[in-house]
Amino acid sequence: MSTFTGTTLISDALRDIGVLGVGRSLNDRDGSFALRYLQRLIDSAELDRRVIYTVLRSSYTLVANTASRTIGPSGNFVQARPIFIASALVKRVGEDLETPLHIMTRDEYLYYHDKTLTSEVPDSIFMEPTVTNATLYFLPIPTTAATLVVGTPTALTGFSDLSTTYTFTPGYEDWFLLRLRNKLARPFGRPLTQDMRDEEALAHKAIERVNDSGPPIMVNDYGDGHGGYQIETGTYRR
Repeated sequence: MSTFTGTTLISDALRDIGVLGVGRSLNDRDGSFALRYLQRLIDSAELDRRVIYTVLRSSYTLVANTASRTIGPSGNFVQARPIFIASALVKRVGEDLETPLHIMTRDEYLYYHDKTLTSEVPDSIFMEPTVTNATLYFLPIPTTAATLVVGTPTALTGFSDLSTTYTFTPGYEDWFLLRLRNKLARPFGRPLTQDMRDEEALAHKAIERVNDSGPPIMVNDYGDGHGGYQIETGTYRR
C-alpha cells in the first residue's frame, strides 16, 4: 500500500520537471494551482474502468410493488454513487440462492414491451446514471421484498486538500505522479517529451494488468442507426 498527500505528489511532480528545486518547499500559490489539476486528474480517472481496483458487493432489500430505487450517498441504497453495475443478483424472500439478473442496456430498457409487468422478483435491472444518486429500475416490478445483491466498482477518490493522507494500492502513486507531472508541464512552461508520455503509459498499463476487467465494453446509445458508441475504442458499433 502507498500512503501520501497531495503536497507530496505535487512537490515530486514539480521537482521532476525542474520547477521546484531539491530541498525547497511547495509555496501556497503553486500548491493551490497544482491541486486543481490533481483534482481534475482524479475526476477523469473515475471514468476509466481500467484503474478501478475495488468492486463493492452490497445487499439491499427491495420494496414490493416499487419499480425503481436510487443508489448513492443520499439514495434509497446508501453507498458511493456507482459508475456502472458489474454484477446483479436477486434472492427470493426466505431463500439464500442468488439468481443473476440481466443488466440491461439503455436500448433494452427503453424498448422493453411493458414496464408495468410484475413478478415475485425481477429478472432484469437497468441503471440510469442520474446525479447525485443513480437510479435502478427493475423489470418486471417485484411484488415482494426480495434481496438485491449488486457489485459496484468504486471510483477513485481523494485529494480534497493538500494535507489529507490517502492510501492506494501499489502502483497508483507512481501513475498519479507521472500523470500529474505531464499535466503540469505546459502551464509551468516545461517541455512534454515522448519519454515522459511513455513513462505515464507504462505506469497505467501496470495498474490495468492487475485490475478487474469488469463487464463487456460499455456502449452509449446513438440514435441514427449506428447502433452505439463504444467508449473504450472511440468507434460506433454497427
